[in-house]
Amino acid sequence: MHMQTFSKMAAFVVFNDVECVFSLSGQYGRAQRVLYYALILFVIGFRRQDWLTAGAAAACLIYGGTTAIHALLLAPSLALAKSSIADGIVTHTNGPNIFVKALATDLDTDATLAIVGTGFLIVVPMALWSAQFRHSGAVPILVLWIILMFVGMLCSMAVLYGVNGSGTGPLLQHRFCTPGYNETFPFSDDPAPLVNNNWNETVWTYFANSTMNPPSCIYPCLSATYFLRQPGDLHVVKFVEIEAPSPLYWGMYILAAIIWSCVPLTIIFSITILMLRIRGHRSTFSSIPLHSRPLSLKLRGLDYLVRVLNFYGKLLIPFVFVIFLIWAEWILSYDLQSEEMQLVGQWAPLVGAGLVLVAAFIGKYWRR
Repeated sequence: MHMQTFSKMAAFVVFNDVECVFSLSGQYGRAQRVLYYALILFVIGFRRQDWLTAGAAAACLIYGGTTAIHALLLAPSLALAKSSIADGIVTHTNGPNIFVKALATDLDTDATLAIVGTGFLIVVPMALWSAQFRHSGAVPILVLWIILMFVGMLCSMAVLYGVNGSGTGPLLQHRFCTPGYNETFPFSDDPAPLVNNNWNETVWTYFANSTMNPPSCIYPCLSATYFLRQPGDLHVVKFVEIEAPSPLYWGMYILAAIIWSCVPLTIIFSITILMLRIRGHRSTFSSIPLHSRPLSLKLRGLDYLVRVLNFYGKLLIPFVFVIFLIWAEWILSYDLQSEEMQLVGQWAPLVGAGLVLVAAFIGKYWRR
């Protein structure tokens, strides 16, 4: 059938104001993320108490490592789900023709960035800096984990900057609705029945049979599929774009500028500390006072380098960590959650962490 055959029978309006998303997986819920952040700080703060931090460190290694591998799987496709139907034109008698490119995005990309970014920005420098970390028996495991977090960070950044998430990008999607009908978001349902794998015929056929169908909307992006997700996980949400001169826009812009200017510095910092370690130098304050005796230009330069590294590592890295955490959680606050806090998948890990802590104290202090 062609549009001309039933143009008088079909009536619909077109909106360009939604996006299709796969909601955050349960393992990336608020409780899980908070637990991960808390365990990282716990391990760093009590790193001299191996009996207390062993379980927490293992949990961080597992959670951060699996998240980094997840980021690695998301990167090749830029976390974009595509439809099996080819892009096409939907003709519209009351306006310009509509080009349909059905896409959906996986919100897990935001969570993976928050988790591997946290590990990279705070644990990597601490692992290279702290003598307790370096002299532990798990140095080979820690080095492999650091490499994994570094790769995960690169993959997360590639996904973040590889897709234009603004209103001019491909994530802004069309919906075709019965005139006067307003949908409630978020919305999730099966995609409309496809006709000849063609968007134009699918839309016109659906609304030509409006007497058989209740008032509703067609969302082409609901036909998108992704190999890491089930079709039922896909939801339609209102497209949110924060633009200037909104204070939120400038706030996020400034935070992002601070973070992404400091990430390369952190990489350079970590590599420099590692090279100094390999060459036998300490990364604490130099034991050679600048005024004790004349120093060669090489030793003086090395001494200044060590002092600069101390300043960046002890003062700026914690600041960058806090800024990154605020920025990442700010972004995640706009994302659709798949599990609320009252569900067992969220609070069970918190209870489990508490039980492990109790077991550690019992094992340490129970009279034998």
